[in-house]
Amino acid sequence: MKLRYIYKELIESILSEGASDILYHFTHIGYVSKILKSNTISMTSTLGSASDTEINNNKFFYLSTTRSKSSGFNKGDAKLVLDGRKLKQNYKIVPVDYWDLVSSKSEQEDRIVSNKSEITNAINYISAIHLFYDKRSSDSNARFLNNINEIIHICDKHQIPLYVYTSYQNWLNQIGSVDYLQFEKSLSTGSETGTVVDDITSIDTTWYRLASLLSYMDKTNYNKIVDFLKDPNMIADFNEVFDAESRKYSNRLDAEEVDTRYKHDAKYLRHKPDKATKFLLNLLVKDMQKRKVYDIKSYIASKRTEFSNISSKPSPTDIKKKLVQNIASAAYMDIENYINKKFNEFIEIDGKYYDHAYESEELTKIINDYYLKLRKAIESVVNDPYKDVFYFGVSGDDIKKYFDYTTVKVSDKLTVGGSFKYEGTGMDKYLEEMFYSAVSEVESASKTEIAKVK
Repeated sequence: MKLRYIYKELIESILSEGASDILYHFTHIGYVSKILKSNTISMTSTLGSASDTEINNNKFFYLSTTRSKSSGFNKGDAKLVLDGRKLKQNYKIVPVDYWDLVSSKSEQEDRIVSNKSEITNAINYISAIHLFYDKRSSDSNARFLNNINEIIHICDKHQIPLYVYTSYQNWLNQIGSVDYLQFEKSLSTGSETGTVVDDITSIDTTWYRLASLLSYMDKTNYNKIVDFLKDPNMIADFNEVFDAESRKYSNRLDAEEVDTRYKHDAKYLRHKPDKATKFLLNLLVKDMQKRKVYDIKSYIASKRTEFSNISSKPSPTDIKKKLVQNIASAAYMDIENYINKKFNEFIEIDGKYYDHAYESEELTKIINDYYLKLRKAIESVVNDPYKDVFYFGVSGDDIKKYFDYTTVKVSDKLTVGGSFKYEGTGMDKYLEEMFYSAVSEVESASKTEIAKVK
């Protein structure tokens, strides 16, 4: 075994040493602008892909490059020429399918692998940049013109050779470039230079769900995620998903279903280069390294083992926290079901028209704000030091002390029209009925959850 291990390491070392001194990375012009401005190149995660994990020798991130300037991984409208010698000094480079005789060595993938999600000081590794300007495509035209000024400026500043082509074949073969300054001039009297937005507004349910997996029974990860989100509305969205996911854990959802779902979530996120995804994947990778696992299935298994080793007698604080989560989750699901069932008519809100009331962001925001008040009320009742919640449960009167759900309104905030059901104060009646139902579900869920504890 030891001899085989040494032999394997030796072969990998020889292959890495043999990586080309000139590497090409194909991408899109918008990403080139982002790379230059941030001085980093985002790498792809292996999470969710067993084959990529194996190729990477258990490294969590990679960047695909090729030795050929005109074939191989040539998708996009931009080509970065990378200095392979410099990269080899700081990164491991793994030639993929080296012994596959169907492909030539010049067309093989040279994969840069790492346990970090990005290559820092990226400009130091860029030898040249080649861009294809497709005049026939309006989308390509817009992308090019929105980014070229920024690219020209940074390339001039760092003395990076820049080439622009109006022929696709010329771009691939790097011949017959045109004067890129003509594009800079055309912009001087037009629109401003475009920028690549790298905020966290692209976060979706998949992100929140994977964040919930990281946070489950892990207060440190939970706090890091909340600190990253900052925005109260985004934190509220995360808590909603977290509550729902925690409820599924408490109901012991089928292990195989959990494994499959989170594997798909990781696979969906691994190609996204935005700031929020990089943060989440880095946090996940650190937790996986701490647990010495290299794929999602093993990670979930390690968390299950940890959960099963936790004392069967959790602290009263933990019991109450879990009680709040499960009761609030039941209320949220009741509200969601009500919205889907009742708010399906045409509606007009403040001059905006929606085929279904539940599509209105203005309306759903108001409902979400009221739900957060309900959740806060549940938390206050459960943690009331003068009330034995495990004996008396959570009643509607208890909730009303902290949140008067009988006075919820829309009409004082929005002008509602459209379907006769919602005109005037009609929507107020629906909202009141919704929260009466949700509070009734709170009463029922509190009895069920308290019975489990007892």
